[in-house]
Amino acid sequence: MRDNFLVQCLRGYSQVFFIENSLTGLFFMVAMLYASYFSGNWLSSIGALLGVSISTATAKLLNIDETKIKAGSMASTGF
Repeated sequence: MRDNFLVQCLRGYSQVFFIENSLTGLFFMVAMLYASYFSGNWLSSIGALLGVSISTATAKLLNIDETKIKAGSMASTGF
């Protein structure tokens, strides 16, 4: 699978549970969106989407180690 921005962000979702897998990250993201839909509280999902996207983009702009970005580490921990 190519290491594009979306894949790196999905790996960031999965890194919260120490798993480096974009498919698992997709499942976590869908589960969060599903829970937000039924609870009526979209702020947590919006915050998670923004947080993962902004932290990954910032790491790319600051030229952080590419292996950490590809692993999704920047989205979950920031270091």
